[in-house]
Amino acid sequence: MTTTADRTPDTASALPAPDEFSIFTGEPVHRLRDMFTEVVYTPGPGEEFAAGSMSNGLRSLVPFCHAGETGFSIVRVYLAPGYILPAHTHDADCLYYVLRGLAILGRREIGPGGGFFIPAGKAYGYTAGAEGVEVLEFRHATRTDFRETERSPARWQKILDNAEEHGGWVDADLPY
Repeated sequence: MTTTADRTPDTASALPAPDEFSIFTGEPVHRLRDMFTEVVYTPGPGEEFAAGSMSNGLRSLVPFCHAGETGFSIVRVYLAPGYILPAHTHDADCLYYVLRGLAILGRREIGPGGGFFIPAGKAYGYTAGAEGVEVLEFRHATRTDFRETERSPARWQKILDNAEEHGGWVDADLPY
């Protein structure tokens, strides 16, 4: 059975050119992982997290992406309740808009209608609030990397313990 999250339409016909007027419906045009040019995790704990809990506690849709190497993209991301997204960087600027729930960045809680901007190359991570968090991620890029940069053994232990406490989100009822 194919779900909309698994559906990958013909890229040539589904993605608009950057110089064309475009309308999109919110349906996924392809998977987030298809946008990644490179994905790097810390050997050991980062790879352990990525192999298990990361995919269970995070959902994403790409409702808009220009064709080719230039243009814009929008990614809709949902993190499960209590999910800790490890520190990481991208090679493109990212602008986040919170749709629902809370994104916790350090001591700041950013709720619906708020957001944050992360310049290319700047490490960041955030935690989903008790009800999870859903964000829109805007980029002036159609491709990007994901470089996990979490280096603190204590922080990794907290991330891994949190994933275990939530059962790796295996039974989580997540959207998308």
